[in-house]
Amino acid sequence: PIECSWRPDGSYKVVRFTPTPVMCTYLVALIIGPLHYLEQVTKTGLCVRVYVPTAVPVEQGGFVLELAVKAVAFWERFFEFPFPLPKLDIVGVPELSALGMENVGCQ
Repeated sequence: PIECSWRPDGSYKVVRFTPTPVMCTYLVALIIGPLHYLEQVTKTGLCVRVYVPTAVPVEQGGFVLELAVKAVAFWERFFEFPFPLPKLDIVGVPELSALGMENVGCQ
């Protein structure tokens, strides 16, 4: 999550993120582009967001959001352990519709 941001001289924006847990570097993703999102908070307080490009109707992320919230609840009960990160972001990329990729640190 974003810790803080500022504009030192008005021409660019500096963003500082909160520390990320130790992880393999190939699990980090940087997503850039015009996106919008749907958001829901689980019963345990986890913020889950589904991002899609602005060219795609944001409602198309609704099923994924519903499924993700249910899946997190199921696995938290099954393992008797809360989701280990402060948020869960899912990004829909139309060009990769048949592929999937898991990234612990989506900033």
